[in-house]
Amino acid sequence: MPETLLKQPNFIKRRPLLKACDRFDAKFFGYTDIEAEALDPQLRLLLQCAWRALEEAGAVSTTQRQRAGLFAGLRQSRYLDEHLLASQRHCDALGADYLQMINRKDSAATLLAYKLDLGGPAISVNTACSTSLLAVHLACNSLLSFECDVALAGGAAIPAFGPDGHLYVPGGFLSADGRCRPFSDDAGGTIDGAGVGLVALKRLSDARRDGNLIHAVILGSAVNNDGADKVGYTAPSVSGQARVIADALALADVSPETIGYVETHGTGTRLGDPIEIRALTQAWRQHTSRSGYCHLGSAKANVGHLGAAAGVVGLIKATLAVREGHIPPLANHRQPNPQLELETSPFRVPLKAIDWPAADGPRRAAVSSFGIGGTNVHMIVEQAPAPLPRPAARATTTGERLFVLSAKSPAALADTAAAIAAAVTTLPPGALDDLGFTLRLSRAHLPWRTFVVADRATTLASRWQALPLPAAASVSRPRTAFLFPGQGSQHRGMTLALRDRLPAYRDALDRAAALVRQHAGFDLLDLLQHADDAALTRTDRAQPALFATSYALAAAWQSLGVQPEALLGHSVGELVAACVAGVFSLEDGVRLVCERGRLMQAAPHGAMLAVLLPAAELAPLLPASVELAVINGKAACVVGAETGAIESMQAALTSRGIGTRRLHTSHAFHTAAMEEAAQRFADVVGSVPLSAPRLPVISNLTGELLRDDQARSPQYWSRQLRSTVQFERGLAYLASMGVDCLVEVGAGTTLTGLARTELPKTVAIASQPHPTRLQESPSAAVSAFLQAAGELWARGVELDLAACNPPHPDARQVPLPGYQFERQRHWVEANPRRSETPSGQAPLAAPALQKVTLQPLLRDPAASQDDAATPFDAHALPADLFRTLAARGLPLLAAPETPAAAVLQHDPHPVEAALLALACAPSPAAAPAIVANFELRANQEALPRHGQAAKAAVPLLLLEGQAFLLALQEAGAVPGASVSRLGHLVGWPEAWQQSLHADFTDAQDADLPRLHLARLADAAPRSWPAPSDAGVSRDVWLLVDEPGPAAPERLDRLRGARDALQALGWHHVVWLVLRRPLTPDALPELARSLPAIAADGSVLYLGAAGAPDQPSLAGPQGVANVDAAATPDPTNATDPKDVRGVIRDIWRQVLGVDQVGLDDNFFDLGGNSLWALQIVSRVNSAFGCELHLSELLHAATVNDLSALVESKLLSDVDDGELSALLEELGDLPEEEALRLLQQS
Repeated sequence: MPETLLKQPNFIKRRPLLKACDRFDAKFFGYTDIEAEALDPQLRLLLQCAWRALEEAGAVSTTQRQRAGLFAGLRQSRYLDEHLLASQRHCDALGADYLQMINRKDSAATLLAYKLDLGGPAISVNTACSTSLLAVHLACNSLLSFECDVALAGGAAIPAFGPDGHLYVPGGFLSADGRCRPFSDDAGGTIDGAGVGLVALKRLSDARRDGNLIHAVILGSAVNNDGADKVGYTAPSVSGQARVIADALALADVSPETIGYVETHGTGTRLGDPIEIRALTQAWRQHTSRSGYCHLGSAKANVGHLGAAAGVVGLIKATLAVREGHIPPLANHRQPNPQLELETSPFRVPLKAIDWPAADGPRRAAVSSFGIGGTNVHMIVEQAPAPLPRPAARATTTGERLFVLSAKSPAALADTAAAIAAAVTTLPPGALDDLGFTLRLSRAHLPWRTFVVADRATTLASRWQALPLPAAASVSRPRTAFLFPGQGSQHRGMTLALRDRLPAYRDALDRAAALVRQHAGFDLLDLLQHADDAALTRTDRAQPALFATSYALAAAWQSLGVQPEALLGHSVGELVAACVAGVFSLEDGVRLVCERGRLMQAAPHGAMLAVLLPAAELAPLLPASVELAVINGKAACVVGAETGAIESMQAALTSRGIGTRRLHTSHAFHTAAMEEAAQRFADVVGSVPLSAPRLPVISNLTGELLRDDQARSPQYWSRQLRSTVQFERGLAYLASMGVDCLVEVGAGTTLTGLARTELPKTVAIASQPHPTRLQESPSAAVSAFLQAAGELWARGVELDLAACNPPHPDARQVPLPGYQFERQRHWVEANPRRSETPSGQAPLAAPALQKVTLQPLLRDPAASQDDAATPFDAHALPADLFRTLAARGLPLLAAPETPAAAVLQHDPHPVEAALLALACAPSPAAAPAIVANFELRANQEALPRHGQAAKAAVPLLLLEGQAFLLALQEAGAVPGASVSRLGHLVGWPEAWQQSLHADFTDAQDADLPRLHLARLADAAPRSWPAPSDAGVSRDVWLLVDEPGPAAPERLDRLRGARDALQALGWHHVVWLVLRRPLTPDALPELARSLPAIAADGSVLYLGAAGAPDQPSLAGPQGVANVDAAATPDPTNATDPKDVRGVIRDIWRQVLGVDQVGLDDNFFDLGGNSLWALQIVSRVNSAFGCELHLSELLHAATVNDLSALVESKLLSDVDDGELSALLEELGDLPEEEALRLLQQS
């Protein structure tokens, strides 16, 4: 603010402010950083409030949002005029039209609806102070006319973003001391406040049906205008206000005698307060003669006048009063203004908090909001009805439940989980069902997901307080396959506990059990519950049991929404797969598996042996009597034969050191022992109708897709019983199909383990626990299933989550914290010339970027002695440095306002410096240096330009905003520069040491630090030694990073190395960032820089151009360096003939992003149609072609657009001119023509 304004005696230095209005979760709402910086802060806060309101309303799903409306208004924003229009970067990148659009009041509602994907009415409201309450009124009418099913209504007003005030005018509406005192005898006006408010509205019947947490009910509302019945346009009107109050009472159909509180407009002005009370009294006296029974309030006494947000804030305050049964005191009130005549009115002013019991009916309150110009709104609200009573016999369900949570970033997920964990501990006992219901109702399914399976609130809280973050975001639609286990996985009680939790599982299992009784003559459910291991080992019992439980489990998964894209069974599991795929019906499937089990049980007995060898290596070791029965993996096979042969085989393999394990089977399955069973089984299959599979089934016989003719062939199923199981091939085939997720659908975890071994990059999930866990706890079956459901959901599979937990139709919403936005600073300063680092603040706590006009400190070397240098007070740089710079023809510029800054600049004219020295700059004697916050992108972009122009070292992206010293090559020659003596070199190759020609002190001198070398490309931090004593911790570590990795990867490497060294106890670390591999011929350059290396906390950039006879480490011309700024460099502009380079630069400028890949999609980078128009315009200007917007939409990458531009340029070449040119080239010698073409 101007000093002259601050010194005026009537300037009131008081203004309520909102904290952190510069912070916003841009990524959540799909904004790029530069868009977020330009978006009106009021809209940013409304977006975040709106999302939380949708959560409260249980309307976050896409379907629900299509039936949601939005009604809102804003204060006229100062952000556009005072911040954005002064930013050339934002004007150039976004354009004036787009800046206007995202900062304009009349596009507020539609912009919010677009970003929130709301399909109902979206109406921007603008009636000054009554804006937000009118928005609520309109939203109610939209709900009652069924234009929408959910409505968001409110407003925002942020009149100032920093310390501010107002000029007091006697008789005006602004207070003389910055305080608002409604209805008080010393009231003198109001003060502008800042606030954002939004409410979610539903029809009462819908909210009760949906189990929503209802805060209050709006009984009725009315809106009107004063007309001309007042002394002036801005003045209030008694008749206008009285009419709207009477209309609202009539619409609500309530007597004012039932209203105990009025949240007034209450501005605290000498004119407005008496008029408002007179209007209220006039309207109420038509219905009551009582006096002093209704309390008055005004939020403006607490937070000031919130303008466009005032009405909704008043509604929220009244809602809290009727909900909680407490009336707050009116702040700043001394005694009533006698002009109000409260003693003869129905009203009184509460001077302390008052309990408000609901004695004779529900509590009711009224809310008024009157806008300048005369639009008046009045509303009646009532205490919410009591929740519907729960059934008297309702018992709290025991057992574990699945709770899910998601976010758009891992940090937001952790914060949201922690917030909910803290709230869970305050819920009443037995509220787990309500908690699960609330999370399902009020949380969207976002990419970063987590879940907990718990049976009590304390378990849930503890797990989410220490949440392990997922390794990656979920896949949008992962490709899922079912694995059905074979014989050997059966055990007592398998899957049986699911029968009481999953209706689809119970129905399918009961159907299968009835068919088993019909075809096999035993009670399957009794067998599962009571049988011993010996009974389940019988093949004629095990196979029907496995078939029935796997089929039922598949039915359960499908009922939850898991639809597999492929099926793979192991031996008898292939019959389950075929049945699920529709090859035969469940009735026929049960008959087949019962016959298969009976036939195989009747076969000769034998044994089976698991062998840890690849099939190719095992085959030569097999005697004639032993067969390869199963190939489970690359080194996991099973052989089968008569028992004696298996015993001999095991002994032979053990003697060779080969791992083996006997399997608990009574037969040698998939061997010659099964020949007769296989032949007879073909006859059984032939009596059953067979169909082509409706889902892909992977064959055990071939390890490939089961063909239609195979599925319909009885001989196939016969061979499948007898032949080797090719399970490893089957897994490989699933991987070749692009399957992301394998789910074992059946008892045990055997196939899950095999899949994880064979396909480590594919997710494998077991539906059921290991048998040992089931023996410890029968409920482990439910826990494992819920765990699997959670993992599937976390991977992106959309499930019917409600069906995972016990049904409770009377579950209710409970209050929980909303989404925890990952707010980051997105801001454009109002006054770029104002310092962003206030006095006393830590120098790196705020951005270090300023606009400063620099003045030359050294003029032309040929100038007279009097003009040789501009005085630089006590911070003048050394004379030797001046001479060095002058000899190189480099004027030195610095900002007089910040004398510690030393910025090299090749342009002799004043410039706007992007780099400033901070308070932590080294002493002037240690200069020349640039010390700045290199976390800022502007500094990262500017430093290469300054450095390259000055022929100094070119820097890389530095770490975490720390202050670093950038030393010039001449630093060692500057008098007073810091020079450290070093001991011997540690970890340096001998050839390197010889090439350095450096004079180092005797290594035995323990008082001197040593210089350690670590090449990040060769050594891992864990291999570095820790200091052996306190002395050597002063040693300097020189970390050499080779060129090549992308900037993010390099950043991670350097950060990891630094953290590792600091954890070991080393303190002095220097980064050596190479532009080209460090070779012996470049080591002399390093030797000259060694005296500067030991400076604590410095960074050495090796790669500046040297003398002509000295090799340069600078990157080859035309090759982009990973550390170069992404923004086009005016001192190193892209060659205009490089079409791709020019177009990429245009994209960077317009999109405001650093990295643009040649194949990155324009719209994936955040582009929109307005930016597309800018790109088209700039491309046409750059190349003189006629590109149209529709063409960019179909050529949405740099490569595609470049090809399009090149084709247009070629099509514009005149055929006659081209023919003449070719004829001229034809007359030239070949060598000369090639030379000319290369030059061009």
